[in-house]
Amino acid sequence: TWGGGGVHCDEADPLLRTCAIVGNTSADRGGGLHCDDSSPVLDRCQILANVAAIVGGGGVSCLESSPQLLACDVSNNVATNSRGHGGGLYCSASSPHVANCIFSGNYSSSNGGALSCRNESNPTVINCTVTENEAARNGGAIRCEFSAPALVSCILWDNAPTEVSGPGAS
Repeated sequence: TWGGGGVHCDEADPLLRTCAIVGNTSADRGGGLHCDDSSPVLDRCQILANVAAIVGGGGVSCLESSPQLLACDVSNNVATNSRGHGGGLYCSASSPHVANCIFSGNYSSSNGGALSCRNESNPTVINCTVTENEAARNGGAIRCEFSAPALVSCILWDNAPTEVSGPGAS
């Protein structure tokens, strides 16, 4: 599929509770889940071992969306291709709310191993553990471009090549 190998939300606001979105592939973005102008709620879901082949969001991709990820495990997802941003979560013009989640073992062949924020995305990330993610270029944990993420009480540990990357990042 071209968007959302497992789940595709287009102008939709579903509640997904205790779901397993595992082992899916998208030819474009959102290997596990793609949101387009949507606000889904994912509560205690496992988003594992998904692949996005071109744009990114191996686990989850958001385009002009405001999803909520609550107590989710987003691990071992891959964004391939040199344009593949955000192994775990890719945001473009989106404002996701992410709380009490784990991002681990995700990989991007470009930027943002765990999370990539672009085009005025403003994610809020609270009480999350972001560990052992990798990006081929920048931001093993988080890569932001023209975005303003808010991280509160998060643990960023052992991500490569750097924890956080982007214009103005520190």
